[in-house]
Amino acid sequence: MKLLNVITKDKLSVIISLFVLILTALSVQNFYPSDDTSTKLNTKFTLFPFAINDTSTLDIKTAFFAKDPYAEFLKLKSSKNILFASSASFTSSIKSENNFPVGFCAENGEILNKMPHQTMDGLVIISNELQDFNSIKVIDLDKTSDNCNVSECDNHFPHSNIRDNLNETYSFISAVKKYKLSGFQTQLVYTKFKSDKENFELLFNGNNDRARRFLAICEKDNVLHHVIVDALNKDFLMASAKEAIMFLRASNYNVDFMLNLDTGSKDIMYAHDGEDFKNLRPNPITSSAKIENASSLLVYYTEKQ
Repeated sequence: MKLLNVITKDKLSVIISLFVLILTALSVQNFYPSDDTSTKLNTKFTLFPFAINDTSTLDIKTAFFAKDPYAEFLKLKSSKNILFASSASFTSSIKSENNFPVGFCAENGEILNKMPHQTMDGLVIISNELQDFNSIKVIDLDKTSDNCNVSECDNHFPHSNIRDNLNETYSFISAVKKYKLSGFQTQLVYTKFKSDKENFELLFNGNNDRARRFLAICEKDNVLHHVIVDALNKDFLMASAKEAIMFLRASNYNVDFMLNLDTGSKDIMYAHDGEDFKNLRPNPITSSAKIENASSLLVYYTEKQ
């Protein structure tokens, strides 16, 4: 009988310990979006998922800085809980004094570059104030303005095709200023409005000399997610993108859009692990790859409780 009591107490102790660990993990996930467990099955990718409209978690917001990124990051950090920060948009130089944005770029309503890049087909627009944005809206610049209207565009945002017709950008620029939007141009590597064959027709253009990072707009369990996909292996952009899409689907994400985030010579990525805000690239290729020298930053954060 005593032996049975000892065994029962031991089992009870184990159960209590596991229950505490589960509660701890859940509370951390409510604050910090940890790696998806499915990443353990694939060494090529690490996922950083952010549940955007999940009412059971803290409200996660997005910011983009390109004018004076580190100074603005420090301002945000002083009053918010920073979850994640990554290099994002392209610039013309790695030198901070010459890092003019490549393609359209705006920060909080200020236009930093109104001239669109002619080969980048993705436009990322950011707002935490406009309700239908869910912090980020993606515009496909391969769609002509004739096909992009309230009845035919998913989550319509009024704009003309700023890449193909500069004379029709007035309403778009006006909206950016009026609503104090931020945004940048990059490659749209996947859109749900095209088939896989159309999206991944050309897999091996460019170079395969760098690791890749993507921003995927997804749904999972009826919750909108922004998922940062960190591709660990060097590969061609579109070849890496195709594998990333397959991996997201295997992880039960329904992907609407996926965009390229520039790593280049400033491969900057920091994340909060529940206790500390850590540099996930502690041994960068160049000394310039530090958050203090960032040319742009995409940041996820929550309000302090």
